[in-house]
Amino acid sequence: MNGPRPNSLDLVSLDHVGLVGHNLGTMISAYRQLGFSPTEPRSLLQHDAASGAETSLEQRSAHLMFKSGYVELSAVDSRDAGHHLATYAQRYEGLRILALGVPDADDAARRLRARGLAITEPSIAARDVAYGERSGVARFRWFMLTPRVSPEALICCVQQLTPDIVHQRAVQSHLNGAVQLLSATLVTSDARQGAALLGDIANVAVSADSEGWCVPLRHGQVIVRSPAQFARVYAGTALPEMSGLAAMTIGVHSLSALTQLGTDATVPIRCAAGRSWIEPTFAAGALVEFVESVSE
Repeated sequence: MNGPRPNSLDLVSLDHVGLVGHNLGTMISAYRQLGFSPTEPRSLLQHDAASGAETSLEQRSAHLMFKSGYVELSAVDSRDAGHHLATYAQRYEGLRILALGVPDADDAARRLRARGLAITEPSIAARDVAYGERSGVARFRWFMLTPRVSPEALICCVQQLTPDIVHQRAVQSHLNGAVQLLSATLVTSDARQGAALLGDIANVAVSADSEGWCVPLRHGQVIVRSPAQFARVYAGTALPEMSGLAAMTIGVHSLSALTQLGTDATVPIRCAAGRSWIEPTFAAGALVEFVESVSE
């Protein structure tokens, strides 16, 4: 006999994070310099399920694909104040998107509305995929928290409708040995409240220590820190502003190989208190931390 249907908020994962900048080509070059292999840029489209028509969302993206999770590099062409990234894109270049993966976007939306959170209506977006053995149109159903609820970053829930097209081995090999997206770090003046919001979205208990709050997910995690905690953890790294999605942690096969890559590419790798990271200056506004990891 089958058991009860899983709650979509009990299966939340770290699907991807997104950087937003003014020049997509410059961003792609920066991440190639760090040893990543970005996919070719593609336009993001809005898909109308009723008519099948697809219209441009005036956002072009390339992707750093891993065995678990990915990083999106985006440039926004629209100047429309109603664009989904308008509130965030006008700020400095950097991490702007925190996408949480859910098995059923409509169910997740109903549950979050029932908890009193202001969100947009779920819709379908799409992009062409021309890599690997299964080229085609990748589609996902998604919704976001309104900027009033989440001013620091665009926080959204994403249901991947075509995961076999998106996640292919052909684009998961990187010179720096990157294998997975492990975590994203959100910096906010009220870290407790920020962690509570994310814990509510993911339906998980959050925990805290001297370095910040941890929001554990089915795959990956989100760390929420105050500006002071961020400054202690990443000593010597200054934030362009007091709050926002500031860092991502990437799992790599070997830190020693990464260090050699940094030497060859003349990109300085900071090391302190057992951590290794690239300064935002060299990574399109995002602090990129690397840790040795075995992919799932």
